[in-house]
Amino acid sequence: MFARILLCLSLLAASVAQGQTPSSDLVNELFAVARFEQNLINLRNAAMVDWRESGETAASAEHDPRWEQAVLDGNDPNQIAADFRRGFLSVPFSQGDMQIAIAELGTPFGQRLTDIGVNIADLLAQAEGLAGAFAAAELTNGRRVVAADRVLALRGSVETQIAFQLASEEAYFLGLRGQYINAVGLDDDVGAELGAHLAEWEIYLEDIRPEITLNYRQTFFLVTEGFTPEEVDAWVIRAEQPWAQALEAAFQAGYVEAYRHSMYRQGQAVAAFDAMQ
Repeated sequence: MFARILLCLSLLAASVAQGQTPSSDLVNELFAVARFEQNLINLRNAAMVDWRESGETAASAEHDPRWEQAVLDGNDPNQIAADFRRGFLSVPFSQGDMQIAIAELGTPFGQRLTDIGVNIADLLAQAEGLAGAFAAAELTNGRRVVAADRVLALRGSVETQIAFQLASEEAYFLGLRGQYINAVGLDDDVGAELGAHLAEWEIYLEDIRPEITLNYRQTFFLVTEGFTPEEVDAWVIRAEQPWAQALEAAFQAGYVEAYRHSMYRQGQAVAAFDAMQ
C-alpha cells in the first residue's frame, strides 16, 4: 500500500476555460515534455510489488513461476499506458492550458521539478535526517514548510490518496468476485460484502490519516531542498496556476485509472489461481 502512497506524490481542481479540446498531437507533446513514460514505469513497478505481495498472501503463490507470469501479464506496459491515457483524457484540460503547461514544463525550472518528481522515491530513500530537518523547520514555521503545506492544500493530496486507495481496493474486490470493474447494481450479497470491505478500509485509512499527511508534508518539504527562497516561492505560485491544477487533476485521473485496472486484473488473477489449486 505504501508504494501506492509514494507514487501519488507526483504532479485538484480542473479548469475548463479557454475552449478547445487539445489535439492528439498536443497531448503527445505534453506527455513527452512531462516525461510520463517514466511515471508509468514507476507505476508499473509499484503495481508489481503489490501483485507479488498478493502472491505471498491471497494466492499463496510465493516463488510460483505461474504467479510471476501472471504478474507480468497483468501489468503489460502498453495496457498500463492505454489505461493512463484514457483516464488522463477523461478530465477537462483545455488546449490553452495544455499549451501553457507544455511551455512551463519545458523551462529549466520545469524540467528540474520534473526530475525531482520522477526520482522522488530515490530521493526519499537517500534523504538522511529528513524527519528531523522537517521537525526543526516546522518549529520556526520555515518558508519551505509553509510552501509544502500550501501546495499540499492546493493539490488536496491526502484526500486524493484516500480516494485512490479505496478505488483500488474496490477494483481488486470486483475482479476477485468476477464482477465488471464499473459494475452498478451488484447483487445484494456482493454489494453488502463490498460495502463492508470498503468500510473497513475507510476506518483504517482514517486511522493512518495523520501518517499519510506527514508523509506528504515531509516529501513536499524535500522537493525544495537546495532551492533559493525565490525558487520556493516560484514553486508555490506555479501550483496555484489553472494550467498546473488542470495538469494535476488529469495526471491523478490517469494514474487512478491505470492502477485500479491493474488491481482489478490482480483480483481476477488471484481468483483464477485459487481455482487451480
